[in-house]
Amino acid sequence: MNKLTIIFLVFIIVLITISNTYLSDVINIINNNIFILKQYASQNNYVVEIIFFTGYILAASLSLPVALALGLFAGIIFDTIIAVVLVSFASSIGATFAFMLSRYFLRDIVLSRYKSQYKVINEGFMKYGAQYLFSLRMAPIFPFFIINFLSGLTSIGIKKFYIVSQIGMLPMTVVIILIGNELSKIMIDQVSINLEILVLISLIGLLPLVSKLIFNYFLDIDEQK
Repeated sequence: MNKLTIIFLVFIIVLITISNTYLSDVINIINNNIFILKQYASQNNYVVEIIFFTGYILAASLSLPVALALGLFAGIIFDTIIAVVLVSFASSIGATFAFMLSRYFLRDIVLSRYKSQYKVINEGFMKYGAQYLFSLRMAPIFPFFIINFLSGLTSIGIKKFYIVSQIGMLPMTVVIILIGNELSKIMIDQVSINLEILVLISLIGLLPLVSKLIFNYFLDIDEQK
């Protein structure tokens, strides 16, 4: 590895260490002050939105396992449409940064660490192209960080990776934010768990199954041609 790669890796390790150290404290603060945070966000919407958007991109770029928590937090704090826009773009941009890190800086490290997974994903890209990435986003058989890193080692272009990722991750993003919105009602308004949140939670499990059926349907059409 050259000096630039070593420096970059040290920087990433430091950021991850700092993030993990303070992550539990941040979660406790959120839980104990949810009403205050929601009120502050409504009064300082642009500031909070920029901080959240930047933090989400950083977390996604470093592949920190906080996507679900941040999605729920966005649904609790922000209006639904604002939350969807923030999370959708931040997650896609962060995923693309992770993709580029793997492609230009961490290729050898990622390939040696995830050789068997790379073989599966690369074969899928070679056979189905961007359609395969879309299926991975809708019905992830690998964690998102592995998809981001290993996609960077394939031949797919950066622009196509970003567009397909944003479209493919959007349905799950919407569901998670709607769940956060319902949780906000439960925590702040002290309402009981209702049918809506149960349906939304069920959708998290159903979306991958539905997307897999759709993907298999298009594969059958391709094979018949």
